[in-house]
Amino acid sequence: MELNTLILGQDQYYSLDSYKTKLNNNVLVVGTSGSGKTRSIVTPNLLQGVGSYIVSDPKGNLYRKYKDILESMGYEVKKLDFTEPTHSAHYNFFRYIRCTQDIVKVAHMLIY
Repeated sequence: MELNTLILGQDQYYSLDSYKTKLNNNVLVVGTSGSGKTRSIVTPNLLQGVGSYIVSDPKGNLYRKYKDILESMGYEVKKLDFTEPTHSAHYNFFRYIRCTQDIVKVAHMLIY
């Protein structure tokens, strides 16, 4: 297995060399509960540390288990948690509103 690969399961790898594959490297992993998404695809790729990741982790298990490991690999780990906003990453777009036109722009973005 070459180093710059996406692990898709046991003995299944995909090159992340866009020049070679002529494809983008975006991946969406979908499956039912217990189908092995975390064990066979998400965890091995996180620990390989190639690329950037956005992981849906409602229970917070992956965050608790891998946050320190990923930070030691140089990753900046952010947690977006709507149930505990004080312990969550956030973005306050109201901070950038300076005039009425800015309010109109924000309203337009939210509606459309």
